[in-house]
Amino acid sequence: MQHICDRKMRSFFNKQIERVIYITLLFSNSLVILNIEICIAFSFLFRKTNRKDLLLLPYIPKGNAGDVTRFALYLPLLDKKKISYEIDYPCNQQVFNDLFVVNANRTKQYLYYMKIFWHRFFVVLRARHFKSVYAQRGLFPFYPDQKHSYLSKLLKKMNDNVVLDFYDPDYLHNQNLVHEAAKLADKITVANSELDKYFTRLGLKTFIHPLAIDTSVYKEKTDFSIQGKLHLYWTGNFINSQKLLPLVPLLKKLSEKIPLRLTVVCPADAGFDKSFCTVKPWNENTFFNELIEADIALYPVGGNLDSEKSKTAYKPLEYAAAKIPTVASPLGLTE
Repeated sequence: MQHICDRKMRSFFNKQIERVIYITLLFSNSLVILNIEICIAFSFLFRKTNRKDLLLLPYIPKGNAGDVTRFALYLPLLDKKKISYEIDYPCNQQVFNDLFVVNANRTKQYLYYMKIFWHRFFVVLRARHFKSVYAQRGLFPFYPDQKHSYLSKLLKKMNDNVVLDFYDPDYLHNQNLVHEAAKLADKITVANSELDKYFTRLGLKTFIHPLAIDTSVYKEKTDFSIQGKLHLYWTGNFINSQKLLPLVPLLKKLSEKIPLRLTVVCPADAGFDKSFCTVKPWNENTFFNELIEADIALYPVGGNLDSEKSKTAYKPLEYAAAKIPTVASPLGLTE
């Protein structure tokens, strides 16, 4: 009984701390917005120097697939062409997992939101020293309660060539915010034709910039003989793993007739049946060897079909680069 009372007390105090931090977050955000409005009003006083070529502003963490395919992949090319740039990541993948996937502690998330809003405010102020800005999706990453794109308004005053990039249907989460940010950009780049149609309908200057991977880093499967149980393979983030989860009972039942084993590579324990599935974290040092050991790779999607059509499937590109036979849902596959 004492243990239950102690747990309830801890939960109560944690909830109160969370509320206090959230109120602090709202106050902090108001201060940032006030500073943004002042800077916009006096933007004519900010001198533009164009000392560097390109400011890169990812929405996602460093090391995430969205970073690799839209930013990291091209940095060596920028270096080769002597294009000067700076890249500002909101956080790394480990921090993102700790904040939003593994623990999902709201108090820590609120503290992160305060930090990133202030940080990106000063980054946007420095945008006047660059010839161009290439930003992804939005400038205030992950914050769910943001209603207006204040940073985009300031960025418009600080730089004359802003490009906003989308490789997934991110507008579904906060349509008004995305539309506001997109209309403030000079150009929109998108990963597929469905996204191109969507933003073109808004009257925006849109270009298709296909999702790409560096095939040279992948090992290619050469032995297609089946050794023992048929080895099924899936890899992806925690959210997408929930699209695979409903198929596991069916695959387990099927394994009674056809010997199967399923490997799931995911950054967090996603609730899979451990008696049938081998679940392991993604590891760059072992991933490429493990991938070519698979007999068949899986890419199931479902839910809102409009969102899946606008989504660009990254994993089937990886499977194709490794020449792994693949069973995929016919949605979101790159042209």
